[in-house]
Amino acid sequence: MLYSMTGFGKSEQIFDNQKVSVQIKTLNSKQNDLFTRLPSAYKSSDIKIRTLISEQLHRGKMEVNLHVEQLGSEQFKVINHEALKH
Repeated sequence: MLYSMTGFGKSEQIFDNQKVSVQIKTLNSKQNDLFTRLPSAYKSSDIKIRTLISEQLHRGKMEVNLHVEQLGSEQFKVINHEALKH
């Protein structure tokens, strides 16, 4: 558990040709005020991400930014038209 309510942290990792960057900023506040900025592909996981963060950070004004960057060429999937017909 973190004890200071004011801080800044950033981390980057590479997973499967994607560079994932997470940046967290916190300010002193009596309430738990959490703001998340996620790519549209991860909006469905917003509640799960908020829950994970709230388990570790109990109070303060928090801003969490998640950025995912595709590295290299993106491979396109081939549609199996026979399977699609069935």
